[in-house]
Amino acid sequence: MNTPADNKNRIAAAAVPIVLIAVSMIAVLAYLMALSNREINSVTVGYDSIEVVEDFKPPEKQEVNTEYKKTVQIRNNGTVPCFVRVYVEFSSSAVRECSELSCDGGSTFYPADNSSENAFIKNLPDNWVFVSDTSDKLSGYFYYTKPLLTTGSSVVTAPLFTHVRTTYSDAADITQYDIIVYSESVQTIAKNGSDLAASSSGWREAWNEFLETND
Repeated sequence: MNTPADNKNRIAAAAVPIVLIAVSMIAVLAYLMALSNREINSVTVGYDSIEVVEDFKPPEKQEVNTEYKKTVQIRNNGTVPCFVRVYVEFSSSAVRECSELSCDGGSTFYPADNSSENAFIKNLPDNWVFVSDTSDKLSGYFYYTKPLLTTGSSVVTAPLFTHVRTTYSDAADITQYDIIVYSESVQTIAKNGSDLAASSSGWREAWNEFLETND
């Protein structure tokens, strides 16, 4: 037989879980409110990203002597300063041997063939160099010796070349061809944290370190 005291005890016992649940809900809400007020500080990683910028006006038709505009520059689209290098090759070695490049708007042309005595690689515009020594691990590329920055005029290189002229000895030799332009970049910060941008040989140090790391 249940007494009034027993009923009171049952009611009190049943009420305990409700109180515990209510207390738990308050704790959860307090935790969620604390999360909503928390500040999150994100740290992003800088990256270098480049693109070849060309002003290319191919001839409608090749003649025995054909000249056209092809301005080649490299732009830094990344978030950190970088050094760049460029590889240039003709799809036809025969065409390369009878072609010339100009870096001054077409006023002066130099042979595209690197073996020529007065080759283009020996008459480059300011801040461009070509490493021809095959014993040098940097050989075969054009290097821009100044770092490309992320703002202002220094985000893009000076033109490597601006015009191309191809002169065939005979109309029967006319050949369709492409000029392949391939570019790479490396950040100016060395592995030890030093900034190579201020050094006149920084471009070489940066590329040597990059190639040693990726050998």
